[in-house]
Amino acid sequence: MSGRSPRGVVAAILSPEPYRGPPARIWVQAGLILLASVIFGFQFVTFKEAFKEMGPWTLLALRALLSLPLMFLMMGWARVPVTVTRASLTRVLVPASLLVGSHVCFMLGVHRLTAGLTATLVSMTPIFSVGLSMLFRVERVGLLGIVGSVIGVAGVAIATGALNGDVDGIGLALILGSNAFYSLSFIALKQMALRLSSAIYLIVMMVLSLVVFVPLALALEGFSVTFTWRAGGSVAYIVIFGQAIAYVAALALLRFGGVFQATLLTPLIPVFAISFAILLLGEPLLGRELAGGALIIGGVVLAIVPLKRGLLARRRA
Repeated sequence: MSGRSPRGVVAAILSPEPYRGPPARIWVQAGLILLASVIFGFQFVTFKEAFKEMGPWTLLALRALLSLPLMFLMMGWARVPVTVTRASLTRVLVPASLLVGSHVCFMLGVHRLTAGLTATLVSMTPIFSVGLSMLFRVERVGLLGIVGSVIGVAGVAIATGALNGDVDGIGLALILGSNAFYSLSFIALKQMALRLSSAIYLIVMMVLSLVVFVPLALALEGFSVTFTWRAGGSVAYIVIFGQAIAYVAALALLRFGGVFQATLLTPLIPVFAISFAILLLGEPLLGRELAGGALIIGGVVLAIVPLKRGLLARRRA
């Protein structure tokens, strides 16, 4: 990716051609992780602002409606051809459907929980990746992965107040379900990475979102939106930065790095999300959320160490 123009970088990420080159330089991967983490972190604030004027199904439908033409504009600017074959469409349908399921669970969950707590729970995604990688024999996970997962689960129990019986069980289940769907989508995506166009993946995901969310928004919420500048700005941010720029950065990490690099986003997201929620939404910083979040991030770090070792071993081989 070095030495390319911005158009060339986007074209390389969204290209339908297989990528068989070396991994991106470490500073490039670190920059992508930081960029996506900040964008996703601030997005929790924009979700809460948008919810003041519309329901979660309407927000999901609006995001899909606006993201699809933006994707085509981006592909046109980067001169990436839209090449769809029946075989590629069949392959991409599974990970795209899993990601849509993740969006449903996430949006309904963040509607019930605070922005800071939601972001803390989302940071468990690498732990789900470890467990699911073991289940489907995608990665070999050792003792550190198991210990990290246990610590992460303990952190969730503390952060949510489950030990005191003070937890929104539905909201918790929705966010954990979102984590599972998200991890499964990236595992499925990586399994077919050499044959997959990232652009087609995003387009299929957006079309599926349109088919699912627009009818539900009409049926359940009447697609009702009260326009304010804050709501409009929030939706614009979610579409342009959250749906386009941050997802392209995450796909770049997956394409030029691996599942490990892509999941490194999640431990950093709550740091930015909680900071923005305190400063802009006035959300309180609860001691239990801080302690639980620290355990979750510590567990994530332990859990992903075996994945990193496995990737290094395969590259050296």
